[in-house]
Amino acid sequence: MLGTIMLTALLLLSNLAFADDLVFKIELKNRTMVPSEIIVAPNTAFTIEVVNTDNTAEEFESKSLKIEKIIPPKRTSKFNVKPLAAGEYDLFGEFHMDTCQGKIIVK
Repeated sequence: MLGTIMLTALLLLSNLAFADDLVFKIELKNRTMVPSEIIVAPNTAFTIEVVNTDNTAEEFESKSLKIEKIIPPKRTSKFNVKPLAAGEYDLFGEFHMDTCQGKIIVK
C-alpha cells in the first residue's frame, strides 16, 4: 500500500516538473513553421506547444527528437522535451516538407 502511494506521488511530481519549464510556441501557419528556429540552453527541459492555425492537417515531426503527430486544423498539441545536449535538432511538417521546416538549436 505504501509503495503504491509513493509511486503515485512520484508520478504526479514528475509530471509537475514540466509545468514550470520553458514553453516555446510554434505556429503552423500558411504551411510554414513560425518561428523556424528555437534556441535553448543545454540540459534544459522544455515544452513545445504547436498550434496549427491552417485549415489543413499537418504531421509535425522530428526524427532527432522522435516526435511524430498529426495535428488537425485549428488544434494544438504539446510535446515535453527532456534536456538536450548542444547541437541542432530537426523539426518539419511532413505534409508540406518544402515549406514547413524548423529546428531547435541547443547552445
